[in-house]
Amino acid sequence: MFTILTKRRIRSYCALLRKRATEIVCFLANRKIFFFTQFAILIFVKLYKIETKNLKHRNLSHYKTFNDFFSRKLEKDARKIIEDHHLSSPVDGTISEIGTILKNNNDQLIKTKGNLYSLKLLTSQDEFFTTSCFGSFVTIYLSPRDYHRVHSVSECLLTKLIYVPGELFSVNPKRSSDTFKIFTKNERMVCFFKTDFGKVILIMVGSILVNGIETRWNKNLKRNREDPIWTFENQLIPIKKGEEIGYFRLGGSTVICLLEKNRFFLRTSLRKGLKLQVGDVLAYTQTS
Repeated sequence: MFTILTKRRIRSYCALLRKRATEIVCFLANRKIFFFTQFAILIFVKLYKIETKNLKHRNLSHYKTFNDFFSRKLEKDARKIIEDHHLSSPVDGTISEIGTILKNNNDQLIKTKGNLYSLKLLTSQDEFFTTSCFGSFVTIYLSPRDYHRVHSVSECLLTKLIYVPGELFSVNPKRSSDTFKIFTKNERMVCFFKTDFGKVILIMVGSILVNGIETRWNKNLKRNREDPIWTFENQLIPIKKGEEIGYFRLGGSTVICLLEKNRFFLRTSLRKGLKLQVGDVLAYTQTS
């Protein structure tokens, strides 16, 4: 009994410490403290060996807060977007997981490392997966050094947006052996898209020290009365391929791509550990 209570207290203390640390770091990251901000950005660039030649604003003094730099924009032609029928990578990052999605009664399950994870739990949606069937997924980890803006994988329509509040555990695959369990607990934004070739879901997952997940439609989110989830739906918003849809503030992050079964086929050369950039081929369609 004592051991159980002790473990619970330790977990509570750790959660509180993590929350307070995030609040302090995020407070500083959003403040205009000129000399401190410029010094922090310079150290960050050197520590993570960040490439600055493709930045929209190469002069580091342009960034008034640390978060301004962290969510930095690139030059217009820094990433090549090919206008054809394939799906392109939505982010710069490293593939941490890739695999199949299995059907199980009224749910669908991601299979990875011998474990199964519910899409209903991951997306906080119940009815959607009774009518739509997904067949494959790719998880892309964004380290602190990566470009942290998220782009559309194809020309499409945004049909629904869901914000799920949650924790901010680390999603670094090197530090956790069960990242998908963490994904179902962490703060996340779930974007539902409809393309001419099939349905795609992008899940933006926050991590430790993440100061927020931003999309162009955050101000349109409305809270459900029965639970803490926020939604934006019943509108079809057209989006061009490669168009920016959102970004992460300070911290490492993850984007999970769910692809409709028999509509999209993952690029065969994709593998765990492969580095991707926005615009790289992620999957093909039947007409590709």
